[in-house]
Amino acid sequence: MSPGELPIAVEYDLTERDVVQARLWFLRRNKALLAVGALVVLLVGGYIAWASICGAELWSLFPFFLLLAFWVVFLPLATILGSKRFYRTLLESERHTLMRFGPDHFEHEDGESSGRHSWRIVQSAGETPHAFYFLHRNSLLRVIPKRAFRATGDIDHFRTLLRSVLGDRAHQLALPEP
Repeated sequence: MSPGELPIAVEYDLTERDVVQARLWFLRRNKALLAVGALVVLLVGGYIAWASICGAELWSLFPFFLLLAFWVVFLPLATILGSKRFYRTLLESERHTLMRFGPDHFEHEDGESSGRHSWRIVQSAGETPHAFYFLHRNSLLRVIPKRAFRATGDIDHFRTLLRSVLGDRAHQLALPEP
């Protein structure tokens, strides 16, 4: 390895699917939002049970069905449509990314910006069957598609690197397959 070269490098073109999956991952990991959603489902279920015991008219349940539809249908749909709109606003040069990862920091380059970042700015890392995700300061979500890795061994090596540099913040990473 030459000086300045980091152990793992990936180059990829971000797709609309990558952005949608990242936003849905972020939506699912938002514990406050999930707690409110669970509370809404419990309230709706409790009200329906109470209404059926008291013999209430079906039309009186309509506001609760609207509330449930908002959490179950509208929120994910708005996330998907917003992600697609966001992807369309990206310049072509912003979609092509080169990232390098090392034990002390990671670097990114795209057609519009570049930077060197300490691992300390990563609040959490997650993994799905298609990608890895980093959350920076609760506002910036980085997507690293698994298709960008040259071999399956590179994915395992990257996962090991993330666990070693992030510790507890890498709690949403999959265990390597035996």
